[in-house]
Amino acid sequence: MTDTATADTGKKGKRPTHAAYTVREYGENQKEWLKIGVAWQRTDGSYDTQLYALPLDGRIVHRPVKDKE
Repeated sequence: MTDTATADTGKKGKRPTHAAYTVREYGENQKEWLKIGVAWQRTDGSYDTQLYALPLDGRIVHRPVKDKE
């Protein structure tokens, strides 16, 4: 079995393609987005995610990282 995570993403030395967030909802239509990690999208569409914290509800949202201009 080979390590496809590094082969598919070229992860070493590459910037993440996505940020990982947990979204907490409270009050009426109020949401708090908390960044909890980063992710690299693989060629097959799946994600290799590195988390710095775990969400309490188990839900993780991946959003594309926007390049700074």
